[in-house]
Amino acid sequence: MGIPLTRKVSQKSETVNSFDEFISTEIQQILYEKVKKIYQKNINQDDDPHSNFELGRINHYGFGTTKRDLHKALEYYEVAAKENHPAAQYLICDIYTEETIRSSKNLNRKDLLKIQVDNYLKSASQSKNYCNAAEEFWNLYQTTRKWQERVQYIVHQFIDRVKKSSYSHADELGEFYNQLGYLTSVLGPVDRDLDAEQCFGIAGRLSNAAAFWNIANLNDDNTTNTRQNNNGHGNNPTDNNTTHIRDYEYTYKAAVAGHHEAQFCLAMDNHYTEEVGKEKESKKAYDYLLKSSKYSFASTLYYLGLFHLYGMGNIPQNYVTAIEYFEQAVVSADYVHGIGCRSASEYLGFIYEKGWGVEKNYTIASHHFASAAKLRHDEACIHLAKLIEKDKIKSKEKKDAILFYEMICQSTNLEASCYANYRLGKLYMKHHEYLQVDKDKYLEYLQKFLTIAQDQLQYKSSRVNYHLGIFYQYGYGNIEIDHAKAYQYYQAVVNEAKKYYKHISIYYSVKATKRLETLEDTKSEHQDHCDNMDANHNSDI
Repeated sequence: MGIPLTRKVSQKSETVNSFDEFISTEIQQILYEKVKKIYQKNINQDDDPHSNFELGRINHYGFGTTKRDLHKALEYYEVAAKENHPAAQYLICDIYTEETIRSSKNLNRKDLLKIQVDNYLKSASQSKNYCNAAEEFWNLYQTTRKWQERVQYIVHQFIDRVKKSSYSHADELGEFYNQLGYLTSVLGPVDRDLDAEQCFGIAGRLSNAAAFWNIANLNDDNTTNTRQNNNGHGNNPTDNNTTHIRDYEYTYKAAVAGHHEAQFCLAMDNHYTEEVGKEKESKKAYDYLLKSSKYSFASTLYYLGLFHLYGMGNIPQNYVTAIEYFEQAVVSADYVHGIGCRSASEYLGFIYEKGWGVEKNYTIASHHFASAAKLRHDEACIHLAKLIEKDKIKSKEKKDAILFYEMICQSTNLEASCYANYRLGKLYMKHHEYLQVDKDKYLEYLQKFLTIAQDQLQYKSSRVNYHLGIFYQYGYGNIEIDHAKAYQYYQAVVNEAKKYYKHISIYYSVKATKRLETLEDTKSEHQDHCDNMDANHNSDI
């Protein structure tokens, strides 16, 4: 599957491993074969750096049907790294730690140290968020004397070179100034005549895109830790509800100069919206995302997929194109704090579960839901549990549904926790072959749902409003039946779907519309009954 770019490819835990039985190796292999063809086509056209990086990564880790081949991976990485691809510069360091590679290249420890420090610096100075180079660079500098010596040597070498300005190419001088600025920002003042912002400023004037980006984020350590957490709610990142761009002007300059993360962030932080009717602003976001997709990280692909899925920004709605973007996203590398892999997986699961533009396929749906759940996507975990609960897919343990729901009940994601409590309450209402009716638990879970929905959620989603409507329509959890309240909640669901492009809102809007029709029919029948009673009464007089 796609992964954020840290050296830890996966993290195992008992809970995470519970999803493995639903993940299909065959589906995963098919997806990797598809993207390999895309990358090879791009390489054949213009030796695309990101495609070289991705094929390097596939060979590095042996993804899909590809057998692990470090030598081939290194070839791809080297092509991308020469074009200054930051993620390739980062992972090439990992390749060189392999004994087979060091032996074939006849590298000693001093050679290896030079390769690692130089490539980490090149990568980290472009952004903290393309990969984990910046964090690891600083940790190694703090803990390893040899790293300190090599870095200090580079600092003095850079100062000497930039002061002499002995370069025939402005881009080469700009690169050195940018790296010197990065080192100054991390280590503190290294020269009394140059501070970090001065170095970045000179590099920017020499057309170094990363320098503009570094100025925009100078003294803002949290920027790249929150930026990628936007989970499809306009400009509101889900984890910290704020973004930290020091200076829009420099972000714009970086984007125009070709910095692909700056282009992504300009799209998401300043233009992206899922509000219906704001198509002009949304189209600006789409245009920046297209530029950013030169580095086709999973988050970029995911948002491009959303545009085609909904037809946002007056982009023609096309399920096939949306699915293609999502499928590429789930097996692509992502930004360090990116959400593209797991979010695209959740969407693919939903698409195949509901049959949006494709035939319904619960096996494919469960694969994608499980893949997203393994990456800590709470909503996907709930979808998977519901497929098990409704016997749409086979599970070794029917109680897996309960296990997954109970896990999400403990989540800090109140929206997901709210619905998980509702589903558990419904489960304990009826007898199942693996579960007995338990009125106490039924009431306990439904009360938790109500507590979260009515007291803790500042914003009530379409799904919450829909199920509050169910409560009042049928009197769940000892609530008195109130069709008027139920009607209000269902109407709120329908209204929400008219305002925003959201798959959950659209889905529940269809269901709520049917509920409204049922309530209208009930009201009409009741009125007819009353009219007949009045007519009979009048005829008796």
